Amino acid sequence: MLVFICIYNQITRETILYAAFSLALPFIFNASKNWKWDRWIGELSYPVYISHISVLMVCRTLPAKLEPTTLAWIYLPVLLLVSAGLVLAIDTPVERWRQRRVRRSALREMPVSIGAL
Repeated sequence: MLVFICIYNQITRETILYAAFSLALPFIFNASKNWKWDRWIGELSYPVYISHISVLMVCRTLPAKLEPTTLAWIYLPVLLLVSAGLVLAIDTPVERWRQRRVRRSALREMPVSIGAL
């Protein structure tokens, strides 16, 4: 019976925690939606996804036999630098180019204004 009560209490606590987090999430998003560093972290997510295996393979070829913790302390900053480089060198220029194309296309398709007739 004591085991059941302990398990039930643990499930109840977790359920309350998940419910509270779920209810708070829209407010957290609303509070943080205009933070520049939050957007920057979001911009890094795809480059991190794309480059993490390559960076890990390069870090694992370091000449010294490193403990996993030491390797992680080298790997994470290198991964973030590579990802930031991808954003700055590829993503940002491509996004600017795309936005210019959209603006030019929108200007060409804009109807003639009434005042011009």
